[in-house]
Amino acid sequence: MTRKIILFLCLGGLLLTGPIRAQNLNRVVAAQDQLLGQYDQTDREYLQLQIDNRVSYFHQRRIGEAYVEKDFIRYQFDTNTGELVEQTTQWRDDLPFQVEPQVPRGMAEAIVEGEVLRSRLYYIAPGSIVYPLDPPPKNPCWVVRSLVNGRLLITIIDAMTADKLGYGTPPPYGGLSFYGPDWGDCPQDPISSWAKYAQNARDAFNAMGYSTSYGGNLYGTTVRGHIQSDSTAVMFELNHGGSTSFHNRCDDDIHWSEVESWISNYSPMAFTFLASCGGVCDTSDDHLSYEFRKGVNDDAVVVGYCGMSEPQCDSCWDVAYDWQVMLFMGLMSGSSVASSYNAANLLYPICAGANNCMRTVGDTAMALTPTLTRSIRASQTGHLNLTSRAWFVRSYVIAYPGNLIVDPWVTVRFMDDAWIESDDATQVWADGSSGRNRFVTEKSSTRGMKLYGQFRLRNNGYIRVYEE
Repeated sequence: MTRKIILFLCLGGLLLTGPIRAQNLNRVVAAQDQLLGQYDQTDREYLQLQIDNRVSYFHQRRIGEAYVEKDFIRYQFDTNTGELVEQTTQWRDDLPFQVEPQVPRGMAEAIVEGEVLRSRLYYIAPGSIVYPLDPPPKNPCWVVRSLVNGRLLITIIDAMTADKLGYGTPPPYGGLSFYGPDWGDCPQDPISSWAKYAQNARDAFNAMGYSTSYGGNLYGTTVRGHIQSDSTAVMFELNHGGSTSFHNRCDDDIHWSEVESWISNYSPMAFTFLASCGGVCDTSDDHLSYEFRKGVNDDAVVVGYCGMSEPQCDSCWDVAYDWQVMLFMGLMSGSSVASSYNAANLLYPICAGANNCMRTVGDTAMALTPTLTRSIRASQTGHLNLTSRAWFVRSYVIAYPGNLIVDPWVTVRFMDDAWIESDDATQVWADGSSGRNRFVTEKSSTRGMKLYGQFRLRNNGYIRVYEE
């Protein structure tokens, strides 16, 4: 494998600071495009995606009809200046110029079990996560997706010899970081390829300062314990499932109604990554992406998949791990969810645009660093210094006299008629023009008080915003 990187500028928050807008993909021929034609005069077809002042061109390598997994050419330009800001070529040099498969599609499909859904010709990459064969086959292979007793099976057939080489990792169709069982025989030890996604999320959460619990095939009671928590603020799940439930164990599903019940007396999960195949297809009430953020669009955000078991997202599933890595790299750098999400889409536009295989909903302006805390619940807190982000107060909180400080631009959200009480506590910032504070309800960031300057609490005074 040969990888060539001519120029690369970090994307995390560099230029992509705006909100997430509609992301339209176009197909262009290199030599016919004004920007791209300066560097590629061939008739290669590229996917083109523009976000803010960055435009990305992505070419997926094919040899005849065979997709070459992980091989691509990518250019990115600044649309304001026309400057080339990145050129990356990942291109294997050990493959033939052209090979005609000896096994026709129909013969390969006849070999597999179940009802055939679709098939595609591939050169499988070394270290492939989706098609984990070791060593990787040198010949092109038919990758055939079929349904067996309602479960997705991916069978790999050598396109030159008709040998059945093994099976692929099915997408999860239909901090806590965890993954669930493969459909196969539903083993008690989940498939290891999925673990890599959850490990990456765990490592990213830890790097950002979150002590992260990690595991596979978790009991519902374990998941519930993290949802009913004042400390677990970030969560990643990769399981079979959709917008209303996911399959965390062979004998257990977690439904939206359980999440709604479990989280009712707790604050929203600040960041949730729903990597079930249809996790973020529906974001309305009575769906997982709504319940984890409790329906609020401020101070809680969800990222995840939609349609990852469908044909239009096959190519996105092939790079889903790489897309996720880039998302978390942006978040670890301190960029917002919107900026990190946009940067990952620019690098892998096959997951964006009309296919919209990766989605996000909620407060995309949020950043995960400095670390987020779910909520405050203590009868005696001593020094209470609220910094950096929104804070949820879940019961009455007493701050020692003179020890309540709220930094500029911090929002305090009160749940279930909770309050903060103190005697001679002072809230301070530099001046009224440099920042503001909001004291609002959990459900609405507009119901409550907006304050500038400073104020003092006297004689066991308290701050309280009532829910309706």
